[in-house]
Amino acid sequence: MFVLGVWGAGKSSLGRGLAGHGFLHIEIDRWLEGSGIDLAGLRREWDAFAQQARIVPLVDALSARAAGAERGAVALTLPSGVIPAARHRAALHRARIRTLIPYGTAAECLDGWLAREREHGRPADAERWIASNALPYARFSAPEHADHRVASFRGGAFVGADALAAAALANLRQEPRNAAPTLVQAN
Repeated sequence: MFVLGVWGAGKSSLGRGLAGHGFLHIEIDRWLEGSGIDLAGLRREWDAFAQQARIVPLVDALSARAAGAERGAVALTLPSGVIPAARHRAALHRARIRTLIPYGTAAECLDGWLAREREHGRPADAERWIASNALPYARFSAPEHADHRVASFRGGAFVGADALAAAALANLRQEPRNAAPTLVQAN
């Protein structure tokens, strides 16, 4: 599964929550450390997908990792700038890979990111979030992503990793209009 979304929406929290439900969580949104794709050792497979919409090498690599970790599926949490184009969504669909987007209002996501950055002692300001997330937020708000969004906030407060994972699992049990019905499964 691909977990997409803007800063502060709850991507990493969702990945951690799903890890408690048999998923192998692979965090790609690791910008402080470097390229998450490189750090995860998935550059060749990712480039095949990103450049040519060839998903099989990535599916094979993720399936092998899930099997090696004795997990039934993978939750790959990606940076906010990863917004699959139509040809990439089609490749994901053919490979039966689902996408989920933790989602809230832009203000909720911004507030969540600011709070997290301050908690970790990192400089944060609204302008930085807006510059990096305004376009991704607008794209994830488009109708073609509606089936993939999972509410991360209730009454302006983050719902927490467990509640977000429960909502995501409920979403995955539904047959979406714009994605395939199953996850990347370990062999």
